Formats: sequence, structure tokens, C-alpha cells
Amino acid sequence: MKKIFFLAGLPRSGKNLLGTILNQNPNMFGLLQSPLCELLYRQKILWDDKDEDTQYDFSNPQVKNMKSKYLKNFIKNFYKELTDKDVVFDTKRNWNSYNNIQMYRDIFNSKPKVVCCVRNVEDIIASFVNLYDQSKRFWDFEPMKHKFYQDYWNLRRTYLSKYQDCLLLIDYDKLISAPEESLKKIYKFIEEPYFKHDFNNIEVPEYYKDINKKLKNLHVINTKLIKSKTNTKELLSPIQIKHFSKLSFWRGYSFR
Repeated sequence: MKKIFFLAGLPRSGKNLLGTILNQNPNMFGLLQSPLCELLYRQKILWDDKDEDTQYDFSNPQVKNMKSKYLKNFIKNFYKELTDKDVVFDTKRNWNSYNNIQMYRDIFNSKPKVVCCVRNVEDIIASFVNLYDQSKRFWDFEPMKHKFYQDYWNLRRTYLSKYQDCLLLIDYDKLISAPEESLKKIYKFIEEPYFKHDFNNIEVPEYYKDINKKLKNLHVINTKLIKSKTNTKELLSPIQIKHFSKLSFWRGYSFR
């Protein structure tokens, strides 16, 4: 079976950028905005659903074993047709949630390795404000902010749980300023030989499209590793910056 790792993180934190960089490795395949997590969850729910009319006893060890094999093969077959490469990075923001890590552990009886992109929260909010200013879709900002908080609390819960060692946090600013150092930490984490990446020629996969048509430039990936031009101090008030900066609980994290 292929080695499967996961790429997740907070919005506006470089997750898709990092996935595109990892795709430069000829031995790796990274699927951006992968549907695997949701599909796997739905399959698991079908198995766990205790219908009164079902003929199966889901507590039966034989049935449990059948369920495990089915879900393992589901993941295996998902990537069988997509790539012949040995190492896969499945990219989806919510792979870092406690429930999804628990789901993986239940299936494989082992902990997943999740590379999780983070960024100073005040810069994430400022980046969203900048995007909404450009698109003139101010009425969509509150729902998007609500979604951010969902992602934030999912990550915080996992970080403070028994699954913290499943996560490798990659800071957006460090990825931009010291990309080779960040990539070396990733290769060490997944225990794969280091590959020297070209950070000035980042080729975006042909299949990758901006899935959010409502908000222009939401998922744009630059062909060179350059920092976002968003100026947080111009977009947020001092009070807002002070408030949001307190939410970056990973500050002080060693980033391995």
C-alpha cells in the first residue's frame, strides 16, 4: 500500500502552496482540495449506522474486521487510479481535526502524520478582509469568519489532545522566509529522504482550479515563493490586532 500523509491547516496559511511545492518531488503525489476525507467519513457512517432491520451485528469481531478491510481498500483504490507514485499527500483543511484523526486511527490502528499549516491569526483575518474588499462581497465575510473559527477550534482541540504528536505545524511566515528549513522538517517528520525543491519555479497542477467562485483570488498559488502583500496594520485596528494575536496558541511551539 502507498504511504499516505496528510496536509491540512488554517485558511490563508499556505496549505495549497505547500502542497504544490511537495508535488515537485518525483516520488510524491499531492492531491489539492481532496474529497477523500469526506468520502471516507460517509463510508464509515454507513458501516456504523445501526439500522434495526440490519442483519449484521456490528459488534461481531468478524464484521469489524470486514469493515476495517473495506475502509482500507477504499483509500487504496481511491489513489490507485490517480497515481503510481509511492508517497501521497492528501490535502484537505480538516484532516487536523480530532475526529478525523480518530477515524484514521480506528481504521488503520495507527496514528496518521498530518502536516498542518498555521499563520498568525491577525494576518489570516486581515487577508480575508483584503479579499473581501477586492471582491466587494462584504456580506459574505461573517459566514467565512465563522468557518475560520470552526477550523481554528478543531485544530486547537487536537493540539491540546493525545493526538498532538500527529501534527507538524508549519508556520506560513517561516515557510516563505526559510522554505528549505521548513521542508527539511517535513521530510524528517514523514521519514522520507529529502528532495531539493525549486522555490522560484512553482508549477501549479493543471487540475487545480479555484473552487470558490464567489471570492476572487481565494485559492491563487504564486509561481514564486513570495510573501503576501497584505498589510495587517492598515486593514485592522490596533484593538483587533491585539485581540486576534492572542488566538495564536502555537506561538512558542518549537516547530520541531
